[in-house]
Amino acid sequence: RERHCVILDEYIPPAGDFVLGEARQALLLVIELFPREMEHAVAGHGRELLFRLRAAGHYPYSDLDRAPVV
Repeated sequence: RERHCVILDEYIPPAGDFVLGEARQALLLVIELFPREMEHAVAGHGRELLFRLRAAGHYPYSDLDRAPVV
């Protein structure tokens, strides 16, 4: 059975503030992960995983047509 793994992260677009009315907002970003990346995050390395995804240019995208970062 195939596992689907995702990580959630607060995302504020780099183009500036995301504002609705007078309140600044953030988005809840959902990124699909490889199972071994998920295992790495569950082992307490979620922030490191997000850093690695950013460094590899895979953040803020959800695309498994890439190599795992761990």
